[in-house]
Amino acid sequence: MKRIIITVLILTLCLSVFSQEKTIKTGWNIGGVPAITYSTDLGFQYGVVLNLFDYGDGSGYPSYDQKFYFEVSRFTKGSSTYRLMYETKTLIPGVNITSDLAYLTDQAYDFYGFNGYEAVYNEEWTDSDLDASIYRSRLFYNTDRKLFRFKNDIKGKLAGNHFQWNAGLELKNFKFGPVDVEKLNKGKDDNLLPDIDGLYDKYVNWGLIGADEAGGGFITTIKAGITYDSRDFEANAMKGIWVETGVEASPSFISDAGFAKFFAIYRQYFTIIPED
Repeated sequence: MKRIIITVLILTLCLSVFSQEKTIKTGWNIGGVPAITYSTDLGFQYGVVLNLFDYGDGSGYPSYDQKFYFEVSRFTKGSSTYRLMYETKTLIPGVNITSDLAYLTDQAYDFYGFNGYEAVYNEEWTDSDLDASIYRSRLFYNTDRKLFRFKNDIKGKLAGNHFQWNAGLELKNFKFGPVDVEKLNKGKDDNLLPDIDGLYDKYVNWGLIGADEAGGGFITTIKAGITYDSRDFEANAMKGIWVETGVEASPSFISDAGFAKFFAIYRQYFTIIPED
């Protein structure tokens, strides 16, 4: 799928938390970023991203007391993003709460199989400029996906200045289907998408994806873990370490499928260009 960025217009109503200026901010501040893009198959995208930061009395600046993140964008052929996220460090003293609500519709969601880095990818199959004997479809490695997601995370001080406990609850409802070629081709006279099975459809036909899960499903996950965080600035760290480890599980009695996994994430931050 070819995507051409036509223009990105950045409007700064108020400098965000990443600003390097020394002025201490207080109260509510807002920043917005509208963008317009074009995709050969999905059409024009239009939307806006807004960030609202509450710095309170400014005593903790550049850290904020609470924040709202709001995103609405849509392609003319139907793909869309609707997302609202809220984060607070003051609602419950000593506890950081993040809640993220989103509804995402993607008519060309990437799907490359189940083998991760080892998955076979034939770029020529997606190049419409090649001979018909080689080319399959620009969206051969795509599927239609709709996702409702409600994610909640909390964390608090465990020991010392850097160790924290964390916990989370996430609800996801998926819907999958073949790419709607007829809809994406509507209004186009050339460069049409061929009506063929994509990789996801083939996985279903081969039985690699069961009929009971091919159309999507509902998943609830619960997690708990420990975090070590020595970053100098959470939003834009220049140095420090962030490590998180824990267990995430999806009980079968509240999900369409049950599973459990252990996770460990390590990040280390370096300053490439020293601050002036």
